[in-house]
Amino acid sequence: MLDNVIDANKYAVADIEEMTRSTRKLGLGLMGFADMLVLLGIPYDTEEAVELGRRLMRFIMENADAESLAMAEERGPFPAWHESAPAQQGEKPFRNACRLTVAPTGTISMIAGASSGIEPIFSLAFRKQNILEGKTLYYVDKNFERIARERGFYSDELLEHLSNGGSLQDRDEVPDDVKRLFHVASDISPRDHVLMQAAFQESTDSGISKTINFPNEATVEDVEDAYLLAWETRCKGITVYRAGSREKEVLTTGTTDSAKAAGADAGSGEKGPVGIPQYMTPADRPAMLHGITRRVRTGRGNLFVTVNMSSDDRPFEVFATHGKAGGNDAAMAEAVSRMASLALRSGIDPVAVSEQLRGITDVPVWDEGVMIRSVPDAIASVLDRIINEASALPTREELSEGESSQAGMFNPPSPKELGMPTAQPVQMPMGIISREQVAVTVGAFSADLCPECSSTLAHVEGCEKCYACGYSKC
Repeated sequence: MLDNVIDANKYAVADIEEMTRSTRKLGLGLMGFADMLVLLGIPYDTEEAVELGRRLMRFIMENADAESLAMAEERGPFPAWHESAPAQQGEKPFRNACRLTVAPTGTISMIAGASSGIEPIFSLAFRKQNILEGKTLYYVDKNFERIARERGFYSDELLEHLSNGGSLQDRDEVPDDVKRLFHVASDISPRDHVLMQAAFQESTDSGISKTINFPNEATVEDVEDAYLLAWETRCKGITVYRAGSREKEVLTTGTTDSAKAAGADAGSGEKGPVGIPQYMTPADRPAMLHGITRRVRTGRGNLFVTVNMSSDDRPFEVFATHGKAGGNDAAMAEAVSRMASLALRSGIDPVAVSEQLRGITDVPVWDEGVMIRSVPDAIASVLDRIINEASALPTREELSEGESSQAGMFNPPSPKELGMPTAQPVQMPMGIISREQVAVTVGAFSADLCPECSSTLAHVEGCEKCYACGYSKC
């Protein structure tokens, strides 16, 4: 099936298509390894688990290689085979230059209800707040929940402890053998993380997506040791993550005393619940503002973006109008511009507003040498231009006299320019939405929160994943 995908796929660039078809590399991999270990009763950070991983990947490699050799006899080897060193040595040809990898399974592992790739379990419980019913919902590792109920130590208080970032190792009511079996990513030493990756790397001809987790107190020397061990054990590369290493503004507090104290200092004026400052109120709109309008070609037609400036020449509001009025596209453009305007009028940094919109992908097209991925991306491009060239923006006097060369770059639309673009949209890979992240204080360090649902993010496989709502970012 994977070999067929190479022929059925559509490629954005001819060079990529040529390289892909000439080598026919595949990415056969696996997920659910940590779940398998739990079902077998084998702790992740043991020699037995490492040896099992080594045997498992060797088994997959032998079968994948055998199938690729068989397909080469039926369909022919990959075109670049004849120029390769193995071909010169008279070895049997493969259909595919590479067969195996361990990719970041991200969303699909959550859909499948399996642990990610060869990663250990990241957390045994996540918490999500149901704002409609005011209830707290817990997402619990299915194997842990089953064993906890069978052994009689399952409780809401335990789930609350785990979902707040607490460790199972601190719980007296949990049997020692269960604590040992359910070592999560933060309980496993960096050395054991690397050794597990190395075991799989022995039989994997491509890279492996695996995170080497470090505690917050890890030193430069600790990270250096992990890299040296990875080099000595012939890993192709590793991804390291030190807990709490990302500096972010704390917007949502946890349940610790220090977090409550931090929240009490936030904001000004009246407060709501502990740690939540009073809501910001957008500034009133003056009766008259000056601004500029720029036409941007998008995959949904010509978009005319107007940015009005405040008295101190800061972006104050945004209007986005499609060349053709009405319809869902026009409604979405208006909705996006309204929310962007609300943020700007509330004092949000225009750079932060632009970053929220930048990279969202719909139907990409080129506009004056710039890739415009969608209507939100078009609005971000205009905001970016204004921010970057703020010193060169026209004054009110220059606009009224029509003498500014800068104003000419943002000409208002003419009747002939109204309508859909004639340029055909090109197919491009889907972009990744750039989002600001907030943090919650958990124990002695800050943990990242999901930008969609504010649950704790897992850092696995070099990616950020939310097990509560399914959000992932690599």
